[in-house]
Formats: sequence, structure tokens, C-alpha cells
Amino acid sequence: MRVLRGSFRTSVRRHWLFLVVAAVGFALRVLAVMAYRPALFYLGDSVVYLFNAGHLRPDSFHPAGYAVFLALLSNLGRNLMVVPVAQHILGVAAASLIYAALIRRDVRPWLAALGSAPLLLDGYQVDVEQMVMSEALVTFLLVAGFALLLWKPPAPMFYLMGAGACLAAAAVTRSAVMVAIIPAILLVAGRDRSSLTRAGVLGVSFAALALAYAGWHAAADGNFTIDDKTGLFLYGRVAPIANCSRLPPSDQPLCDTRPIGHRPGEDYYIWSPMSPMRRHLRTHSYIVPEGRVGTFAFDTIRNQPFDYARLVLWDTARYFKPLRTTYYYDAPIQALQFPTSIRWATNIVLTNQGFVRSGGRALAPTRRTFWLPVATNLHDYQLIGYTPGPLLLLAVLLVGLGIVRRRPDRSAMLLVLCGLLQLVAASAAAQFDYRFLIPAQPFLMMGGILSLRKFSWARPLNIRT
Repeated sequence: MRVLRGSFRTSVRRHWLFLVVAAVGFALRVLAVMAYRPALFYLGDSVVYLFNAGHLRPDSFHPAGYAVFLALLSNLGRNLMVVPVAQHILGVAAASLIYAALIRRDVRPWLAALGSAPLLLDGYQVDVEQMVMSEALVTFLLVAGFALLLWKPPAPMFYLMGAGACLAAAAVTRSAVMVAIIPAILLVAGRDRSSLTRAGVLGVSFAALALAYAGWHAAADGNFTIDDKTGLFLYGRVAPIANCSRLPPSDQPLCDTRPIGHRPGEDYYIWSPMSPMRRHLRTHSYIVPEGRVGTFAFDTIRNQPFDYARLVLWDTARYFKPLRTTYYYDAPIQALQFPTSIRWATNIVLTNQGFVRSGGRALAPTRRTFWLPVATNLHDYQLIGYTPGPLLLLAVLLVGLGIVRRRPDRSAMLLVLCGLLQLVAASAAAQFDYRFLIPAQPFLMMGGILSLRKFSWARPLNIRT
């Protein structure tokens, strides 16, 4: 007993900073659950997720991974509050995985705690965990996948299969994060035959689940794909910069005749009844000729490659700004902030059917509670309690410095690449939205922390390669 007590005290002394940060993060999540019951909703997306969970079939706009997650949670209880509680647990678990993986790679405990802090203390992270939205699940799956790859290099076959499954589950929950498989395979691959075999195992395990989902999608509506609205969202992405005079006559009716620079944002062209696309095609539903709008998008990109590249790079760079601000044409940042009015907190009325149907039974609607004093404190905290963009930029620059000094850390490079690819993919195919930063910033931080091992003041006694 005395030995166990001494071991416990030693562990507490070594990991005290992480325990303090984790305690603060846990307290923030308790306050969020107390302030907003049963959950927060994000515009119309949350309702679609809940509807899909009740029917459990592939959706054209949202891959069904999160709907399956909601359906599984519905078996734990009839209260919608089980969703944010489970997502808060996933957030703390993801931060713990980051800390443990960094410790396993011989990172000093105080640096490892810094690497896990964005997941624990970021107000936007806590806010989306309180929402019926997929970000918390996607972040956990991505972190779990890479934690398995970093845990015991070279990763055993069982770890590789688990990592591939986690990354594939993330891809069928949010298709934009599918790019994470690229740095994951590069992390495992090497010049020897055994490492190539391990990379193949990772790739096959990822592809197996992704292809199985695509097959399910094909059985449901005939489209062998994970996300069959790529053309529509790409149309919204390029419509604000499309030069109508360079487009073929077939694309002209879908082009906005207003001067470039005086046009609205992406959401207008996708959803507004006044969008040129919807006025010309005479549709106000989700059913849109994907081939027609996709052709417009690709014609625009082919005719204006530099304008498109400039748009993508500019929106990617905006994630590294000191302050989190948006423009009039962006997705409203208020939707990602803790609301301080009852209108924002409960703008969705739950029906008598409850929030999801599972196993033939309806889950009962939950009484909504809004605790204004706590909500106000959370909102005020979020205005300053988020991961600064320059800190994320510093993490990227640290990796770049290692490359310039010809002392790169391969794991750090690929973790940062994972984060950057997510941001670039979202900027290229969708729009600028701070939601897309949430699953990317843990990888930027982990990469920056690992790159510090090359500096003498942060170097541990033994570095594992």
C-alpha cells in the first residue's frame, strides 16, 4: 500500500500541470451543461443530424457517421442531454490521448500539457461539444487514430488497423477530413519493406470502412460516394469570384452579374432562393442537378486558377489571425459562441417525436433550460479563452525552422501537415468557418510541441526516434 501511495504521489507531482488544466476544462464543461439544457443547436444542421439519426440512411449533405453516433446514444437514455455529455467526455478523452502520446514520445510534461490545452480550455471547443454537431466526434476520432500511430513506433498491426478504422470513421462523419489519411500513411511508410507493409495495412483498413460506407450510400440512392454534394458546395465556393465573361454560354445563367467584390458569400449561392443557380434551375429544395453546378464550378476554376488559389490561400491564412473575426459574407461566428439570449439558445423547438427514433421507440422531448448568469460568464470567457492564431502559426514555423536547420522531426512535420491539409481542404471545397479549425488545431499544436524536442532547453534525457 505504501508503494502504491508513493507511486501515486510521484505521478501527481510529475503530471500536476496537466491535471490542473484538465480540472479547469472539466469545470468549463460542467458549466456548459448547467447553462444550456438539453443542448445547443447550430443553425439548421443540428435538426438534419437528428432527423438522419431517426432514419439511419446516408444523407446527401451530411455523411451518416454522426447520425449513427446519435442513434447509439439514444439507447443510453431518452434525454437529449446525453449528447453533449458524451461529447464533453470525448473532448477530455482526446486531450488525454494527446498528452499521453506526447509523453510517450519523451516530451516534457509541461510541454505535453501545453499541447493538450487547446482541447481542454478553448471556449469554441467547449461550445461545439455542447452542440448537436459532429466536430467533437470528428476531433476525437482523428486524435485517436494518430495517437495509435504515435504510441509505439513502429506501430503494431493491431494499432494500424485501429488507426485506419478511426480515420475512416472520421471521414464518413465529416468528408473534408478524409485528407488526414495522407499524412497518416506517410507517418508509417518508410524505405524498408516492413514499413511499406504497415502503410498498406493502414491504407486497407481505412479503405475497407470507407468503401463499405460508399456501398451503403449506393444501395440507398445509387451514388457510390461518401459525399455527393461536392459540386454544389464548390459552386458556392467559386460563385463570388466567377468572371462571367470567361464562362461558356451554358454556364452564364448560373453566374452572378454583380461586380466581383460586391457579391454575397457562399451560403447565399447555395441556399438563398435569389441565388442565380436556384432562380435558373427553379429549385428551392435540396435536390439540385449536381452535374450542372459542378460543371460551372470546374469551368470557373479552370478559367481562373490563380483567383481560386488566392481565395483558398487567403481563407487558410485567416485561421492564423490574432483575433477571431469574420466578414459579412462568412458563416456567422455568433453561431459558434455561447449564446446569451433565449432566442439563440433555444431557437429549435423539439417535436413530440423527441430527438431521434431508435428501435421503433421515440425519445421524449426534453424540457429546455437557459441559465443566463452562467451563460454570460461562458460567453465572456470565450471572447478571450480560445487558441490564438499566432500560437498555431508559431507551431507551423517551428516545424519549418527544423526543416531549414536540416534537423526536421518527421512526426512533427506530418502532424502539422495533417492540420494544414484539413484547413486547405475546407477552404478549397467549402468556405471559411471556424468550425473547420476545431479538428485541425490539435494537430498543429502537437506538431509544434514535438518540433521543440530539437532545441536543447526542451530536450529530454532520452529522445525516441
